[in-house]
Amino acid sequence: MHKSKNTDASVSSRHTDLKSLYKMLRDAALYLQLPDGVVRTAEMLIRYIPSDAPRPISPARVQDLADDRGVGVRTIYQHIQRLVALDLVQDATVGGGHRTIRRRSGAIVSIAGIDFSPMCARATEFRTGAALQRAERDECIALRTEISHLRRRATLLAGSTSSA
Repeated sequence: MHKSKNTDASVSSRHTDLKSLYKMLRDAALYLQLPDGVVRTAEMLIRYIPSDAPRPISPARVQDLADDRGVGVRTIYQHIQRLVALDLVQDATVGGGHRTIRRRSGAIVSIAGIDFSPMCARATEFRTGAALQRAERDECIALRTEISHLRRRATLLAGSTSSA
C-alpha cells in the first residue's frame, strides 16, 4: 500500500510538471504567435520527458516524433530549429544529434535531448505576454459586439425614419 501512495505521488507530480510545461507552451505560443505545427511538435517533445528527469529534457528521437505526428523528419528538424531560435528550447543532444538516457540502478545518470529549461526561465514573460494578448482579444470581441449593436440600432432607426 505504501508503494502505491509513492507511485500515486510521482504520477501526480509528473502530471503537474507536464501540466505546467504545457501551460507555459500555450502561453508562449500565444505571445510569440507560434504556428500550430511547431506547437504540436513541442507538445510531443514534452510528452516524451521522463517522469524522473532532473531537468525538463526530452530524449525523443526525431524519427519517433515524425512517425507520431505523421510528418517528415525534415519538418521536425525545422520545428526544433525554430524553437531553438526563439529561445524556447536548447539543443542538449550529444554528438551527431543523439538523444539518450543513461540510467544506473533505475535512476537517470545523464540525459541528452531537447531541453525546455529556457522556456521555464521565461515563464513569467510568456504568462504576462499571453495575458495581454488575451485581454486585447477580449477587447476586440467586445468592440465588435458593440459595433454590431450600433449598426443594428442605426438600421432600425433608418428604417423607421424612411417609413414615416
